[in-house]
Amino acid sequence: MLTLLANVISLSWLKKRQGTVNYLRAQQILAGKNFTPALVSLPKGKRILVLAPHPDDEVIGCGGTLRKHILAGGHITVAFMTDGAKGRPAAEKLRQLSGENGEESAVSVSELRKQEARRAAEIVGIQDLIFLGYPDAGLSASPGVVSKLASLLSQTRPDLVYLPFFTDTHHDHHMTNEVLIRAMGSSEVAKQPFLCCGYEIWNPIFPNCVVEIRSEMGVKIRALKQYQSQLDNNFVRSISHLNAYRSITGLGSRGYAEAFFLASKAEYAKVFRELWGERDL
Repeated sequence: MLTLLANVISLSWLKKRQGTVNYLRAQQILAGKNFTPALVSLPKGKRILVLAPHPDDEVIGCGGTLRKHILAGGHITVAFMTDGAKGRPAAEKLRQLSGENGEESAVSVSELRKQEARRAAEIVGIQDLIFLGYPDAGLSASPGVVSKLASLLSQTRPDLVYLPFFTDTHHDHHMTNEVLIRAMGSSEVAKQPFLCCGYEIWNPIFPNCVVEIRSEMGVKIRALKQYQSQLDNNFVRSISHLNAYRSITGLGSRGYAEAFFLASKAEYAKVFRELWGERDL
């Protein structure tokens, strides 16, 4: 038993260490490309696709900027990659209160988070929501998932795609990047010109641009508060402080800003490969 526990601890430590190594490698790669943060009004694009691994990521990572896109006349589609069924603390609370088994509880959490996503979207002004429904914490870059996203890209023909930056240590957040990179290689997407914009959730990113959201911060907080099932994680406080910190760039630490890594899809894929390797991508 002690041997098994030691192996589990060792594996956990190695995963954390590997994440740290990749994070530092990303810093080295991006520093070599002289990506320095610049204050921009908005990333260019009228047709916007947001890839959110879970319901709430779209608001946490870029909710204020999405509101600015709406006010500028943009059309936004948010595609939720997973069903969010393992989202805590909601999953634990539902199991305790209802005595449901694991499968029933997962369905309940998934439906709850869909409802929250719809309310948040209405506040921000987001027009279209797509729930792809892949397993929470189990997203993969399988041919079926890649094909589904390729079809969605072909259908929506975005100018701009938002997604968690690929240094994010959460499995589903990283895999969202791999699915997109693989989808870029499909014949139906290869000729589409669009920008990729990586946002930050579970760890600070290495941004090359920031967007001021001082006037939009109230909307972002109201939208984030719709995710009541997740608020025990205190996202409102944490993300408000992160957005305040990001106002250092070009704003003299006044107000709020969201930080991004913005690049053409070709450059985004190139940097991804430099960090993670080809792996048949």
